[in-house]
Amino acid sequence: RVAKHYNLKYSSIPANIGVFLMIGSTFFATWAQKHAEKVGRYKAKQELIQNPEQLIYISSKKTNTISENEVDLSLNKKKLNSIEFLKDFYHYNKEYKKWKNTPSISGKNISEAMENIELSPEQLQDGKRLQKNMFKTFYKVDSNTQKYSNTIEVANESIKYPLTLILGSISSVLGMKCLAELRTAKSPSKIFKYSTKYLGIISLFTIPSLILNYYFAKTEKLGTRVSDMITMKDLEDYKFFADYSRFKEQT
Repeated sequence: RVAKHYNLKYSSIPANIGVFLMIGSTFFATWAQKHAEKVGRYKAKQELIQNPEQLIYISSKKTNTISENEVDLSLNKKKLNSIEFLKDFYHYNKEYKKWKNTPSISGKNISEAMENIELSPEQLQDGKRLQKNMFKTFYKVDSNTQKYSNTIEVANESIKYPLTLILGSISSVLGMKCLAELRTAKSPSKIFKYSTKYLGIISLFTIPSLILNYYFAKTEKLGTRVSDMITMKDLEDYKFFADYSRFKEQT
């Protein structure tokens, strides 16, 4: 009915539907991937602001005395399906955009205010020590991220894109046969049959791509966790943060 109303060929409708779905999903995936990290950092920051007790240091001696029954794992047990995740992502993204547009004190304002504050020599020394330790920490985090997380990401991309291209090519070749039959179809039953068959072929080869994307995203997330764990273990050594400047001055 739509094709007849707009004077379109019947065979063009399923083909265009597939193209529009592919282009639309690609644009949405790119947009979501771009904003996901920003929204994730925003939610993590808000969680720390609302629950500052998470930043309290607890020694390993004390944590070893806590049994598993005393730990609340309800949040870790919660698993979201794709629909719930997209719903939460849309809600959190609106919340992030509202927060981003809210006027607040910028880094420039803080820098200008800091210029008018007189610091004691002890405070300047502590500031330099904190600056060095911060740079050391950033270097260690970046080093382990490159070693684990980014390596897994590069490996995944090198596998994902060729497989997606191969699956898309196969579905296009098989779908052309259905389109050719659809072009010569006259009765509504045959038009429906070949249209459904064409969309079924496209969907059949799209599902493996979605599964691959899900699996690779999961492995990249695991790689990030591994790099964070290795970084935390490396930073447990207090010697990493020690100030050796006075020894350099003596030599």
